[in-house]
Amino acid sequence: MKVAFKFATAISVFALISTGSIAASAQSNTPLDQINVETGQQNNNNGENKYDGTIFEDPDIGVPSVTITQEDLERLNPKDLHDVFREESSVAVGGNTSISQKIYVNGIEDKRLAVSVDGALQSNDTFHHTTTLLIDPSLLKAARVDAGVAPADAGPGALGGSIQFETVDVKDLLDPGKNYGGFVTVSYDSNSKNFVKGVSGYVMSNGFEALGFFQHADGDNYKDGDNFEQTGTEAELQSALGKLAYEAQTGERLEFTYEWANDDGERQFRPNLVVIGSGDFIRNMKQTRNNFTFNYTDETPTGWWDPKVVLAYSENKLRFADGAGDPTYPNVADIETWSGKFENKFKVSQGDIVAGVDFFHTDSFGGSVNDPTFLPKSEKDRNIGAYAQARLDLTQDFRVSLGGRIDHQMFTGFDGTDLDDTGFSGNISAEYDLNEIVTLKAGYAHVFGRIPLAEAYLNGGTYDYSNLETYDSDNFTVGLSAAYQGFTFDADYTLIKMDNAIGHNSGFTFSPFRSVLDIESKTLNIALGYKWETGFIEAKYSNIDIEGDGRPLFTNYFGYGTNIGDIITISAAHEFEGTGITIGGDVEIALEQDEVLPYWQIFFADPTPTNPIPSYEVFNAFIQYELQAENLPELTLRAEVNNIFDETYSNRASSGQEYSAYYRPLNEPGRSFYFSAKAEF
Repeated sequence: MKVAFKFATAISVFALISTGSIAASAQSNTPLDQINVETGQQNNNNGENKYDGTIFEDPDIGVPSVTITQEDLERLNPKDLHDVFREESSVAVGGNTSISQKIYVNGIEDKRLAVSVDGALQSNDTFHHTTTLLIDPSLLKAARVDAGVAPADAGPGALGGSIQFETVDVKDLLDPGKNYGGFVTVSYDSNSKNFVKGVSGYVMSNGFEALGFFQHADGDNYKDGDNFEQTGTEAELQSALGKLAYEAQTGERLEFTYEWANDDGERQFRPNLVVIGSGDFIRNMKQTRNNFTFNYTDETPTGWWDPKVVLAYSENKLRFADGAGDPTYPNVADIETWSGKFENKFKVSQGDIVAGVDFFHTDSFGGSVNDPTFLPKSEKDRNIGAYAQARLDLTQDFRVSLGGRIDHQMFTGFDGTDLDDTGFSGNISAEYDLNEIVTLKAGYAHVFGRIPLAEAYLNGGTYDYSNLETYDSDNFTVGLSAAYQGFTFDADYTLIKMDNAIGHNSGFTFSPFRSVLDIESKTLNIALGYKWETGFIEAKYSNIDIEGDGRPLFTNYFGYGTNIGDIITISAAHEFEGTGITIGGDVEIALEQDEVLPYWQIFFADPTPTNPIPSYEVFNAFIQYELQAENLPELTLRAEVNNIFDETYSNRASSGQEYSAYYRPLNEPGRSFYFSAKAEF
């Protein structure tokens, strides 16, 4: 009865949104655009749509892609990375705080993906209980995920695909006709008592642009649906973004970006779960991320000259107290990366060809300064690559994308061991329009995986590099999409196979994580939606099954991925034209999982499954009002009810769910009321 009541209520809300929107559409003479649900891009752009547009290139041909646009982010109003992808069933984010969140695409952990911010390759894997990407979504303009088959220009190491993030520019914030502005934001969450304050200012004059942004989130531990406090979940995040740019009248653009995020709070002994028997031992943890990026582009390219240059430095620094509660941060885990690329897009009669070179140099340093057997040590990973990717319209109905890259890796262990190797990655994908409605898609990629760096914190252990070898992945995808008068349907199946994949702390001799597994991820995605001029409704389903050596991987097999299972998301939004009011909501449903193994039992001859992971259903809704009055700041007021039915649950991508005697997961927040205000000047 409880579940039936939840769904009846949700259906009523979505029906209200849909009925109001369809009536509005019927009163308009503007024809409905055909929109791709999966990517948010219009096929026939004969009218402006509020929920459309992206700063990225068109989704790569034949590849299952998720694009979160600036308009999506404005509607989602994300507080963390989970909120960024909350409507995407194929992208899961586990972790209850900014310092513990990891992204899983088709069940593959983000460490096995090529991840970039503003074109800068991101460092990763400081500590397996903490995030690999500490980022405040308030800084984002857009995000894009290419699952499985990533193009060659996405970067090296795209074993399971790629993720690209882009931060906001001055042009994205200024209203037409203005050359300066700013905004102030405040928000409050009733459950965690999280109070967020933000301020930004920006100016554009004579081709010069400058932007500054700072935000601080401060709160308490939240309570789950059973009203139990989840210790170690307090918000303590500071973030900043600074940009300087110059765009000449000839179109040449130089842009310097500095991005900073710092999480400094009281966390669980393992920040992403609770160690049973530890008495909820809490210790202070501090993670800081710095990202410096220089971009050069030509905004008025000619046919054979469309260059792009990226030079970047990124670092993740983690400090935390030891098991005895030493407050002086004796444990360290630092990763820093210098990276860059130089590429040009050549326009040809049937499309374009991108060719270039890229590089990165990563230093990993970590250990414990208080333990003489675990003193901090360093590893190094250097890579030089050359690549080309062609995207061609061979006929009016047939498109193909193909490319390849060659990478040379130079790996140095802390004892001076040098391991070098060269590998090739190639990809090909295609789309064919059966008719004006249905398009078939397929793709394949072979990816050179290199030797991964050890987890930084565990560098201080005893290592054996003699048996380390590079590994590869082979990825396949097939699918179809259909669009007709606003209705859309997408379905795809992706298979990712990594043979002899190396565990995340590669040579750690006394750790069960010293492992080499054959990884296989199988994902079925189905999406059905309807879009109109001022809103949408869509439902997505993903069945994600990931195995290691033929047995399911679950939430604590860090470095590879996690078995997400069956996820359903439903979302809708509608803007009442001329009123400034937008309403919307979303649902996440996770079905029960019964084939559950603790991570260490993957090696046992006769493993003992744990209890099934239960299902859950989470419902959220919002209303937003935008006030625009002459000679007054633009004011946006928003109210949300999250986890409306006070469900007690742990996010399916969170850690510790397959344990009963050793660990337990941190539950997600129970019902919360969220209020925010933004004044733009």
